[in-house]
Amino acid sequence: MKRYSEQEAMQAYAQAPEAIRAYLEDGDALVNVGMDLGSKYGLHIDQIGSMSSLIRDTLIGLLSPQEFAAELVSAGIPMNAASDVVSQINKQIFTPLRDQM
Repeated sequence: MKRYSEQEAMQAYAQAPEAIRAYLEDGDALVNVGMDLGSKYGLHIDQIGSMSSLIRDTLIGLLSPQEFAAELVSAGIPMNAASDVVSQINKQIFTPLRDQM
């Protein structure tokens, strides 16, 4: 899984659109999605944490959407679950935020 420095993440966050910053500042929204998907797909807590970090990194532009799916698999999420997770995240997070912007 790709790792970014705190400085890289903060710089990307500062440049992210307001809707994305507001979503990430909410905190509960991302945690709730992560926990729901983790429960639904039987993910371990470390996999849920990795998934949440990858969502954040994708939202702030450190990862491309294409890299996101591959990074889920490299974080230990099984391939069949990863494709379902990507679909759910698109539906619950990425598409609504894109529509908001």
